[in-house]
Amino acid sequence: MTMDLRGRSHLSELDFTAAEPHHLLDLAADLKAARRGGTERPRLTGGHLALLFEKTSTRTRRAFEVAGADQGAATTYPGPGDTHMRAKEPVADTARVVGRTFDAIEYRGSAQSTVTELAAHSGVPVHNGLTDTAHPIQSLCDVLTMREHTRKPLPEIARPPRGRPHQHGQFPPGHGRPARHGRTHRRPHLRPGGTGSHRRGLLLIRLPRLRPGGERLHTIKTVLVVTLED
Repeated sequence: MTMDLRGRSHLSELDFTAAEPHHLLDLAADLKAARRGGTERPRLTGGHLALLFEKTSTRTRRAFEVAGADQGAATTYPGPGDTHMRAKEPVADTARVVGRTFDAIEYRGSAQSTVTELAAHSGVPVHNGLTDTAHPIQSLCDVLTMREHTRKPLPEIARPPRGRPHQHGQFPPGHGRPARHGRTHRRPHLRPGGTGSHRRGLLLIRLPRLRPGGERLHTIKTVLVVTLED
């Protein structure tokens, strides 16, 4: 089913309808296969993406940069301390200035209210790369990992209780359920030392670190394509 998500901001997991994560994950899997097969087609040629970071990053920044390059878009990184936001001008003014120059903004910082204000005033799609309360990119990455490493339907997968947002995020409804203490998975491919590990009797599917073709890269690429492609 085709969904029109052009111009949409992704600020939290709760922005998704029940059907939209499936659409995004299907496209992420397709983009991953295309990159591995050497058949990826750039869809964002000439686009410009601002990586507005108030917190430093290793994986998220590089994944956005590679995702943009693979799809033909340029990325600019005004890192922590490189803008006047909050120091000399309010968030709304920064949003307007950046929105006039760039086609999309990826924000990484602390307050959820900041990414919400950026989306309200920039006039372009804003993607949340981490706040204190939400990490929708990571959540999609987690679910894509689950789809690739277990045969169980997503609603039946026991996921970790919510911890720090940058570790687990908040899963969209129907995409994994809270694990209960004492529940373990005995399938060989989910044993400790395999693709999963046990902690306090809970299965934690290990999240991939950034690598060529990694899940984070392709979930990021997906949200850029669906919100920016003409």
